[in-house]
Formats: sequence, C-alpha cells, structure tokens
Amino acid sequence: MQDLATAVNHQIRLAARPVGLPKDSDWQFTTEPVVQPADGGVLVRTLSLSLDPAMRGWMNEGKSYIPPVGIGEVMRAGGIGVVVASKNPAFAVGDRISAGLGGLAYAGMPATHRDTNHSVIFLTGHDATGAMPANVNWSAIAKASPVIVMYMAVKHLSEIAAALIDGGRESDDPVTIVANATMPNQQVFETTLGGADRFLADNEPPTPAIVVVGRIAQWRRVLDWYRGALAENPIG
Repeated sequence: MQDLATAVNHQIRLAARPVGLPKDSDWQFTTEPVVQPADGGVLVRTLSLSLDPAMRGWMNEGKSYIPPVGIGEVMRAGGIGVVVASKNPAFAVGDRISAGLGGLAYAGMPATHRDTNHSVIFLTGHDATGAMPANVNWSAIAKASPVIVMYMAVKHLSEIAAALIDGGRESDDPVTIVANATMPNQQVFETTLGGADRFLADNEPPTPAIVVVGRIAQWRRVLDWYRGALAENPIG
C-alpha cells in the first residue's frame, strides 16, 4: 500500500454561483490530508478530469436533471483515476477506474464477466440541450454490447428503453439504476427494459445516477458488498 503520509488532497470548491462566465472569485482552492481507506474502501488518485458544457449548468441554482453543486462543495466532474490504496478485494492497486466502473463495483456488478459479457459500452442519456440524444443510433447501441452503461439517463429512461427494445433488445433485459454511487446514501433500483416506464411512474430514483442495462445485474446476488457499516463510511 502506498505511503500517504505526505500526500495532499487538492480540491476546487464552488465559492459562488457564477453570473455569465465563471471567474476566479467563484472558486475556492483548498487542501486536506489524504487518509487511508477504511475496510471495503479504496483511495483513487485523479489522472484526468473532463471539462464539458454540462458543468456550467451544474453551477446554477434551480431544479434540473441533477442537483446543483452546493456552495462550498467540491466541483463535480467526470474523470479517470488510478487506485493507490485498497482495502476492497474488487480493486487492486494500479487499477484504472472511471466513474462508471467504480459505480458498478460499489453496486456489486463487474463491468465484464466471462459468463455474461466480454464488452461494455458507455454513453450519456441526454445531449447538451437536456433532450434525449438524437444523434445516437439506438438500434446499433442495442446490439453493440451485452452491457450498456449510461450517465444522466434517468430523465429519458422510458424513451431510451423503448428505443433499445425497438432495436432488438429483449424486454426482460435487466435495468439497474445506481443512485449516488459510492456515497453513504447510495441506492440501487432494479427493473427491466420493458418495465422501466411503469417503474418510473411509481418511483423517483434520485440523481446523479448511473443506469446499467444488461445481465451483469445477476452478480449483485453474490457481490453486493456496500451496505451496513461499509456504506456508513463517509469517504466510501
């Protein structure tokens, strides 16, 4: 396990809601000591972060497809990191992970497994306007991989599910919604492509969430570990 005695966690926090383009005074730069992960947890060093138009919307107050970043909170972003310390058998030091992969693991689902799938595809569930992506070939996506992982897809899940079924996907294909992945308030919801519309009519899964289509959901029965005292750990 890496010696973290001198490591520092650098954070970029939202200090004020920007008006127009963000400026320096809208941000607060802070540091905190890095601590070893608790049992079941991992520590990840960021390798790269995305900078995209959606982030500007996350800075605004008001109801949207995802709650805004709170004043004083670390700015939200997608990214890729490397595991530098692990007390979780699902992750080894040196593993590269993204938000999608980490969220799957915390929900007890491997991204790939020799008995269910050898591939996985990632995409977003809405475009820059907030609408369902019109330039996605959903028929091709339906056949592209046994497992589909979607960011920001809860809002349009009914339409996406219908498009995937129209593209040849089985209506009983499992759909798993992982809300607030890796956080103490993580929740996991299960339905099917054919049942997604009814599920959303009866439930309001919180966001942010990852939507997973595919039969890797079956592994939750034996790999669902993030619960109880482990889930109460505030650093994951």
